[in-house]
Amino acid sequence: MKHTALYCCLVGLTILVGCPDTESRLATPDGNTGDGIIRPIHATRVPGGNKNSGETPAVIRMARRQSPDELNRAFDANGIVETSSNDLRRIAETSKDPISLRNLRRRTKESQPTATDAAASEPKPGIASAAPTAAPNTRIIGGATMRVNHQILTVEDILEGLHMELAAVPNNVVGDAFTARSAEIIRKKMAYDIQQRLVYAEAKDRLEDHVKAYIQNELTKVRREMIAKSGSIARLRQKCIAEGTTLDALMGVQNRAMTVRMYLQGKFSPRIVVNRRTLWRYYTTNQTKFTSDKKVQMQVLVVDYKSFLPRIDSDESKDLATAKAKARAHMKKASATLAGGVDFTKVVKEYSFGPRKTDGGIWPMMAKGNKAEEKVEAAAFTQPKNAISDVIEEPNGLYMVRTVATEGGVVTSFEDAQGEIETLLREEQYSKLQGEYFQKLYKRAIIQTPQDFILQAIRRATEVYRPATGPVRKETSTKPFKSNW
Repeated sequence: MKHTALYCCLVGLTILVGCPDTESRLATPDGNTGDGIIRPIHATRVPGGNKNSGETPAVIRMARRQSPDELNRAFDANGIVETSSNDLRRIAETSKDPISLRNLRRRTKESQPTATDAAASEPKPGIASAAPTAAPNTRIIGGATMRVNHQILTVEDILEGLHMELAAVPNNVVGDAFTARSAEIIRKKMAYDIQQRLVYAEAKDRLEDHVKAYIQNELTKVRREMIAKSGSIARLRQKCIAEGTTLDALMGVQNRAMTVRMYLQGKFSPRIVVNRRTLWRYYTTNQTKFTSDKKVQMQVLVVDYKSFLPRIDSDESKDLATAKAKARAHMKKASATLAGGVDFTKVVKEYSFGPRKTDGGIWPMMAKGNKAEEKVEAAAFTQPKNAISDVIEEPNGLYMVRTVATEGGVVTSFEDAQGEIETLLREEQYSKLQGEYFQKLYKRAIIQTPQDFILQAIRRATEVYRPATGPVRKETSTKPFKSNW
């Protein structure tokens, strides 16, 4: 076997974009056929050019239905000579494209399985093994894929790192409920990966050398810490495999995330401006944000109308009018007793019909909005401590309220609030600049996410984390992937 990348090009990698009946022809590396029309393409990375030339690896991009002659010319130009039929049989198990297989057979020579063939068939650690492993520097990709510019992402790429989230879905969530939950998790990961890869493609070429050195130093520290926590590098590798990834892949994700973060900080931080004038403007227009919540303890005398109705469930207008008159007379006696110098607590215990009568009508500390009677609450919050209100009429009865104690309601000074305000304003400006930058990236990018890709990811997650629930049905497979661009 010389090169198994041949299968990658034709069978293993499928990007479903545009109409499958679009005219097919050999495309340039940017997907352009030379006539200014961008056509649907397949892409994969193959071993270096001519077998004797030592050229660097190249990317072959092919239209979905190329003719054998066009295909052969592309293979000759990239040094792809022959493959083993053993590889062809393995790839055929993951493909249903007979035309591609016929083109493959034209360039295949029968050979016995070799040690290289056996090594190539060794499965990749992770959530699930894809199509057979290829020769060094060659990646054979099976099933649906998504494209972010010139980068190809597989289902395994998306599921890597989701082990903890998918495993954390409760065991009683099965069937369509698990499909919906896993789809939500997978979509968020897809959106995150797209964003990270778009920024990283720009960042890795523009970061200064001292920043790159800093990132590598930090990654070394992270790796050492993970090894120390695991006990050994062997245990760390086993843990990574158990969680559907590899140590190299995990460090790659860490490197990409740190590179993106450092790049964005360096790009936007110099453009953020916060001065004393902007700080003061924000402080004066957002006073409530710098005032702690006020709480009040109140003591309430309640004379409700229903306590004077002949029947509790009576709603006759005549009965209600009589009840209101009796309630007013009762409250008048209570007010007179209070005016005579009797303690408010004793008055409440003698005249109140409220639920806390035996406790003297005392309520615990409460913030605004917790008392059903709005007028009563307003009086308790606005009057001074120990003040007793006049009689207050609510739709359900008559009340008097005393403000027992207050807490909170303290306004933070401008000097003490400046640090908090500056952090907030910097974050707001950073978020705005970042959002505008992302929108520009998305407009320039080629992002293709076939629905089959999402379905395959959900199926794979179901097989691993809910194997008893059976395959994902297409009619329950959630809506097509959409992101914020």
